[in-house]
Amino acid sequence: MYESVLRKEALSLWLDTKNIHSFPAVSKDEECDVLVVGGGITGVTTANLLSKENVNVILVEADRFLNLTTGNTTAKVTFQHDLIYRHILDKYDLNTAKLYYQAQREGMSFIEKMVKEHTIECGLTKAYAMIYAHDDEGVRKLKREHEAYEKIGIEGRMVDLVPFGLPGVSGLRVEDQMEFDPVRYLTHLLSDLKETGVKMFEHSRAVDLEEENGMKMVKMENGNVIRANRVVVATGFPFYDGSGQYFTRLAPYRSYLVAFPVEKTEDAMLITAGEPTYSIRYAEKDHRKYLLIGGRGHKVGQEDSAHDSYKELMRFGRNYFSVNEPSHRWSAQDYESLDKMPYIGKISSKVQGVYVATGFRKWGMTNGTFAAILLTDTLMGRESPYKDIFLPSRGEIRENLGKAVKENLNVAKEMIMGKVASKKTELSEIGLEEGGIVRHRGKRVGAYKDSSGKLIMVDATCTHLGCELMYNNAEHTYDCPCHGSRFRHDGTVIEGPAVKPLKSIEE
Repeated sequence: MYESVLRKEALSLWLDTKNIHSFPAVSKDEECDVLVVGGGITGVTTANLLSKENVNVILVEADRFLNLTTGNTTAKVTFQHDLIYRHILDKYDLNTAKLYYQAQREGMSFIEKMVKEHTIECGLTKAYAMIYAHDDEGVRKLKREHEAYEKIGIEGRMVDLVPFGLPGVSGLRVEDQMEFDPVRYLTHLLSDLKETGVKMFEHSRAVDLEEENGMKMVKMENGNVIRANRVVVATGFPFYDGSGQYFTRLAPYRSYLVAFPVEKTEDAMLITAGEPTYSIRYAEKDHRKYLLIGGRGHKVGQEDSAHDSYKELMRFGRNYFSVNEPSHRWSAQDYESLDKMPYIGKISSKVQGVYVATGFRKWGMTNGTFAAILLTDTLMGRESPYKDIFLPSRGEIRENLGKAVKENLNVAKEMIMGKVASKKTELSEIGLEEGGIVRHRGKRVGAYKDSSGKLIMVDATCTHLGCELMYNNAEHTYDCPCHGSRFRHDGTVIEGPAVKPLKSIEE
């Protein structure tokens, strides 16, 4: 029933286009005022804003621009980030919760303004958003979130009717939210950068950062160096830690999406209040209509079968929307901070001139856009009321010690389990275009057999901090259950914190 779409290459609805610009790789040493590392919504928007301030900026991306989290998002443009506001009130205070809300509104307003001013055809439409609950515990959480809305001044209402026959008994609804095609939107911003002469490089992985005579020396994977006065790290997981100990303060998660062709769309965005998570929206692209269902998230590398996550989303779609075979399936990776609020600002108190934006917790369209606004203000020397609540060095370890200990115990457990008891496949069991973790000459290795029958083997130990990798059977990748690094079946890095490829193993 599901084999057809699962046999197809994972490709998001947004990235299924030929209208994405191509850019060269870095081929010589470069120099600029601000180097922006990361070609997703945060990096592209930051470079765009800085260029309008006449800053000499260079933008680099390790893969293709927009190809990772930004191109694989659900693309909801909303301030309703599941049950975040009650959490912020309980964790911090009313002022912090208000500022978080206002930051999301700024991100929303920026996107809407850009689309209108530049007539960007990206399917930006208004929709209501709703968190819905299916049991008494979920309803209790919704009521507490609604109480938080009232304290903050957010317009929202409790409703008894959950649409589409979904298994819900109550919902928290807000109006005038938005949804769009992020790739078409950001392709316009990339075109704008190109026209203004900003240097942009893709397939150019930054692997290290050092300081020399007051300049930041960013070393690229190919050996070239980009010299900059200041650096913005917008790479999901920071490629450079800067004494910020991000590997102890970010939890990596993967989530999955499927797109079903449908006859009509609805101006509605929904998400469940509890686990398992199901996120729902509609989209229209190239005169075709789609229902998008996402969710079934988990810690990276800590799921037995990614295929099963896709299958659950497809079952959900068939059960409640009477849809047929999906046309697209894809997945995305996001990072969550210890207090569920993004890290935006100076990378640490010990390093000057390096800034970071990460920890968007699957809500990167507004958080990522706002991060670009805040980083630009910071780099231009403008004061911002948001600076302190998002500051990466905001006492996270002290104030969130319990969660920090829990996250790092999880990492330690995964390291031990990977060494001792991880599931392994026999080499003889691997078919064409399949892979797994095998024992080869007494060593744990990753093995993949391509369509021609060629066997490709790599060391299955992560090059970041030595965790044992797990095989992802839906993307044919090796995923790190400790800090979220991912590698292609040939060992090349997809996303960090690892910057070095896996070693090849000879038969």
